Amino acid sequence: MSRVGFPKIIAATRRLAPVDDIHEFVEAAELCLAQKGIFAIECPYLIDFIENNEFDTAYHEHLSYIAVVPLSSLLKMYNLEIFDIQYFKEIHGGTIRIFVGRENDHPVSRSVHEFKNKEESFGVRSHVQYDLFAQRVLDNKKNLRDIVVTLYKENNTIWAYGASAKGNTLMNFFEITKEMIPVVIDDNPKKWGYCTPGSQMRITGISELTKSKVDYLLLLAWNFQNEIIQRCKTAKYSGKYILPVPVAKIISNNN
Repeated sequence: MSRVGFPKIIAATRRLAPVDDIHEFVEAAELCLAQKGIFAIECPYLIDFIENNEFDTAYHEHLSYIAVVPLSSLLKMYNLEIFDIQYFKEIHGGTIRIFVGRENDHPVSRSVHEFKNKEESFGVRSHVQYDLFAQRVLDNKKNLRDIVVTLYKENNTIWAYGASAKGNTLMNFFEITKEMIPVVIDDNPKKWGYCTPGSQMRITGISELTKSKVDYLLLLAWNFQNEIIQRCKTAKYSGKYILPVPVAKIISNNN
C-alpha cells in the first residue's frame, strides 16, 4: 500500500505506559507509519523503577512498566524492531527513549544489544527481582515511618513538598497522616486551598513556607529534588529535607 502522506515520525512521549490496549496502540502506529519511518517512544525505565524502589510511581494511569526485552517481543508481533536507545538517568527517576522502525529499515545500534544483555543479566524475566523489590518497599515503609514518627514526637514541624500523584501513593501506602504532616507545598496554584486525597494534607504555595517555622520537608516530588531545594533556598528555608526513596534519609541544604 502507498505510504504517501503518512507521518515519518510518530512520537509517543510518556504515552505508551498509560495505554489500556498496548497491542492496539502499537499496531495502529505501524499502520500509520511512513516507509522508513520512526516510531519514538519515551517512558520511565522498568529497571530503574525496581532498583531505586520507585513504587510511588505506580498509580492509576500507569498500566505498563517498560523494559527493552519485553517491548522488543511485543514490537516483533507487528514487524517492528528497536534500532536505537537513549537513556536519561535524571529524568523522572530514569527514562529511556526508544527508536523503533520496521524490521531491517534501520541499522541496529550497539545500545540495543547492551540494554538487552543488561536486562537479561538483571533477571527481567524472573519473579525474583520483583519479589525483592516488594520486600525493599516494605522495609522502606518502616524506615520512613520511623523517621517521621520520631521527628514528630520530638515536636518538629514537618511539611511535604509536591502534591503529586506519586506523593499521594506514598503517603497513603506508608500510612502517614495529616497529624504528622499537615501541609504540602505545591508550585501549581490551581491546587492551593484543596487537600490531598486520603492523607488530607492542606495544599499551599511556597510563599507560606517563608512565614512558617518548618523543620523538615518530605520531598514527595523527589524526581525534582534539586529544583525544589533551590526554590526553598531562594525562599530562605533553612530546615532539612527527608528523601523518601530509594531509602529514606535526612539531607540538609548543603547536600
